[in-house]
Amino acid sequence: MTITLRVRVKGGSGSGNYGHAGRPGMVGGSGGTGGGTAIPSEVAERLKGLATDDYQKRVGDYPRSGIPTSIQVWEENRSISVEAMFKNTSEKTADRWMRRFLSGKVGEPAKNAKYQAYQSGDYHDDWVTCVAEFGASS
Repeated sequence: MTITLRVRVKGGSGSGNYGHAGRPGMVGGSGGTGGGTAIPSEVAERLKGLATDDYQKRVGDYPRSGIPTSIQVWEENRSISVEAMFKNTSEKTADRWMRRFLSGKVGEPAKNAKYQAYQSGDYHDDWVTCVAEFGASS
């Protein structure tokens, strides 16, 4: 059994962890240059604008399959990750939806993203998480 943990660091323009390289070997403060994402700023802004807790606008109804219930976006280590949560959906369907959706939102950069879809619920095709990483190192 393999367990994968993902640490999310949320930071925006008002936080002390936004767009700065940090100070190697030091706690606190920021470096003079560096940080940010390795992708164009206009693509980064489009990706950040995709976040929603209720993509289906279901207002309490049971989630439909094949469409994410939520989309989360976070920035870390010069990359941006987009995570979509699907209910009663296969990994293949979630991956296909995410690729088409992001291609329509950001175009060509979506082809270079790293995609991963995996079961995140207790039962087969219960909850599936699909993550696309932009600007991640190979």
